[in-house]
Amino acid sequence: MDLCEGSLMSLNVQFANDSRRGVIQVSRDENNSFPATSSNLQSHVVASTFAVPGLWAYAANNAIVVVKPAVPPRSWPQFTMLDGSGWDKYTSVSFCQDPPQKWPIERSPLVTASNRGLVRIFNIDDNATVKFHTCHAEHRAIAEWSPRNSKLVYAADDIGQLSIWDVVENSSIILAFDNLKTSCMAVSPYEDNIVALGDKDGSARILDTSGTGVILHRILHEGEIFSVSWKPVGTWSTMMKLPEYVEPFLAVSSASFKPITVGVWDREGKEITILGLSECEGVPRRVLMRHIPSTWVRMPSDGTNDPKLGLVTCGPTGEILCWKENDSIPDIIHELHKDCVIFALMQSGDVLWSISSEPYMIGWNLCLGKVETVIPTFSGICSISVSPVENSHLAIGGVDSYIRIVKVAPGFPNDEIPEIPLLPYRLQGKVTAVAWHPYLDKLGFGTDNGILGIYDCKSNSRQAMEFSRKIAGTIYTVDWGPKCYTAEFEAKSPPKVDAAGDGLKDLRRRSLWLFACGNRSAFGVHPGRRENALVNIGRIIGITNGGSTEGRAYAGISDIKWSADHVYLAVGYSDGKIEIYAAPYLKLRCWIKCHGSSIQFLSWRTLDFIDECVHKFFASSANDGMAKIYDLARLYTSEILNNPDTPALEFINSMSILNGHRGLRVIQVVWSPHDDNHIITVSYDRTAVLWDLRKMCRIARYMGHEHRLVAVAFHPTNPYKIFTYSDEMVTNPSFHIWDYRQHPDDENYQELMASESMTGSKVEAVKALAAPMPKLMFRPGKEDSAVGKDKKENHAFTHVILKDMAMDELAEGVKLCEIAEDYTIVGEVKTWETVSELARTVENIEENAQVIAKDDD
Repeated sequence: MDLCEGSLMSLNVQFANDSRRGVIQVSRDENNSFPATSSNLQSHVVASTFAVPGLWAYAANNAIVVVKPAVPPRSWPQFTMLDGSGWDKYTSVSFCQDPPQKWPIERSPLVTASNRGLVRIFNIDDNATVKFHTCHAEHRAIAEWSPRNSKLVYAADDIGQLSIWDVVENSSIILAFDNLKTSCMAVSPYEDNIVALGDKDGSARILDTSGTGVILHRILHEGEIFSVSWKPVGTWSTMMKLPEYVEPFLAVSSASFKPITVGVWDREGKEITILGLSECEGVPRRVLMRHIPSTWVRMPSDGTNDPKLGLVTCGPTGEILCWKENDSIPDIIHELHKDCVIFALMQSGDVLWSISSEPYMIGWNLCLGKVETVIPTFSGICSISVSPVENSHLAIGGVDSYIRIVKVAPGFPNDEIPEIPLLPYRLQGKVTAVAWHPYLDKLGFGTDNGILGIYDCKSNSRQAMEFSRKIAGTIYTVDWGPKCYTAEFEAKSPPKVDAAGDGLKDLRRRSLWLFACGNRSAFGVHPGRRENALVNIGRIIGITNGGSTEGRAYAGISDIKWSADHVYLAVGYSDGKIEIYAAPYLKLRCWIKCHGSSIQFLSWRTLDFIDECVHKFFASSANDGMAKIYDLARLYTSEILNNPDTPALEFINSMSILNGHRGLRVIQVVWSPHDDNHIITVSYDRTAVLWDLRKMCRIARYMGHEHRLVAVAFHPTNPYKIFTYSDEMVTNPSFHIWDYRQHPDDENYQELMASESMTGSKVEAVKALAAPMPKLMFRPGKEDSAVGKDKKENHAFTHVILKDMAMDELAEGVKLCEIAEDYTIVGEVKTWETVSELARTVENIEENAQVIAKDDD
């Protein structure tokens, strides 16, 4: 199915008349997604067809990504995921090279093979398997569609078997060859029954598959054969070693520790030339094993009828090289894959695509001589963070152990060419937490095996600094904040004093500590040296508060978040409680008990600190399926700030409850940096919900993901775009960009309910959306403990709570008064400016509507 059902462009090849044959019609949509990463380091995991320019595909573990053309003038392609292999891992892809009207199976030009020997043909419109065979069962196979006879598909495996599959008659012939461990294959475009096979023992064989099959020639090469490719129709020549040769040519490359070469041989197995890559000017030799792919490309036309060809390979340090006609030294096409292992090269139309060991693909336009597009790839995402210094920089922590720093311009990725992601070297373990320094271009990160570190984006190095001391277990959160210590420590080591004050403020900003939450504890570390010790924040809390937190030892810390001004540290616990501590001693100033299960995420509204707002809104989400909002403005009154002996504030009620995920875990709640009334929640129910607190309603719901969501962020410059992320690694893209105006909450589920192609899990999600509309619950005469009676009229949110399920379904542990006595269902969703206006509405309801309330006065 499409990556984002209902939100991506659709491909339809038209056959109505000759003038439109082979033309791909694509409908335009503003939503974008990013494809999965190809992790199979083989040359035949990518393929294209010249019959349909811009159509190509590659293997990505347990799925196939089909890339369809972009909508001009935009450069961003459409990605469709083909799945259905179960636990199989795809090992090769190949296209039928005939025009669409001559495809032997309608709309089905793609054949794949897997590591368990399954060869199948896919329909690229409905993404269904139309035919398959299991002649190579339980053996790693590769497959290629014959470029001469579109009825035949060739497949070979690692035990010497070669199958020829007639896809029209659905019959197969199996040939067996001794001592042949096939690593790659190429079917001749010039002669029937001629196939070239690369062997893991360092030899390439030219076979005649007619009759019982015979090996015509054996070509010896250095190292395991990595790729073989027949020269297509066109002119190409170089400094020949033999005066006589028989076309076509066969290019053979290998994977080896020895000096890197690509050999060109003729049809009779005679050596034409050996291209020494390590001897190229400016290309140093390295004693490393390199996988060198090679492919033939059609060069831009020079006005003659005879097409010119080039042989494209890669150099030892990631250069893309091209040998043109009569060249003794190759041209360097580009050097954008710096120090990468390139394992696949492929031409689609005028664009040369290169796939490397790092998570991005580069499309180079051979006609224009410049980058066509760069496609970052993802295989599961754990964490994200938008830089406050370079607000176009988005840091993404991946399941694949990479941190990607992506530049997201206002039109990203459609209106301009995306830049190559900035990538620190691959870490050990999943990158489960990332956070930017608030004043410097530095990124803190944590992994699932307890590694804590910092990456300086301004440095020229890709090496990240990892602290030598680890946290035992997964790091859930990282954040930057001021140094924390006890009063006794300060007495022994008084802080520096700056008479002017400005220098000290700047020093504190630049010397912020990196804080991390993991293993049910929180730690801080000075970022100066990798040998610095981890300071246990829980111990400072215990000492400062005189043992008042000893009874909370059973409840581990599940999340931490510093306020934007670094005055307060919010700490969430696994029992649903939230505590707010004042820096630097971490004195308890407030506690909140409104959730019934472990806190997942804490979030301060940053705009309140930028504009010096009288409010200080704070949000939390938890495993009870709800997100809640509080106004912590009283923490910034002189009574609290200047008097540390003032008793801590107590909250047992929130201002509002955001309950739109049917009780499933709300993994994040994030405030908009553009509109202070917008807040978004993402959940394990695979949806993202955008809320408007001014109108007190849901305004958008995104349902494009097929897997649980783990992170969300607003576009740093576009107020309408939202980034959502899942930890999906196989069947659905991890990273989606969508415009919330295109996904109104009241229409989304109705549209999907009408669809007949929904999966069972999607149907359940849609049924959940069809629940009764949110209702308002009113509690007369009660005010939040943090809101005085004199401010009651200005705090309508204290008395109005968004909720879309029956009241008796409120999560356990929420410290509200008895529902039957203290709350009243008023009616359908409405908006009241003040509590008194809401009270007048209550007085006018019909007689049969029961109002049960207590007058606390």
